[in-house]
Amino acid sequence: NLINIVDDIEVVKGVFGFIRDRLPDKVKTKSVIPVEINIYNDTDRSSFETLFNCNSKEDVNNIFGIKIKSDLLDEIDVLHSVQNNITYYGAVH
Repeated sequence: NLINIVDDIEVVKGVFGFIRDRLPDKVKTKSVIPVEINIYNDTDRSSFETLFNCNSKEDVNNIFGIKIKSDLLDEIDVLHSVQNNITYYGAVH
């Protein structure tokens, strides 16, 4: 749950890294754990919405400063895998 966090970009970075680190790689075999985020604040837009509007590794790097790399997966597959394992809900007050 995110309560009254107006600038949630660091939360997005942390969740992105958490999921990315569990994607299949040559060394890693952890299972991906889907993340559910509930947002409670007075703003009408979240950085999670911005993440879901990203369509390329360049978008993610330019907006969030996240570099997407994988030995086994294409960068766009990494992005889509992360996006597919995040569910977020916004409750604007």
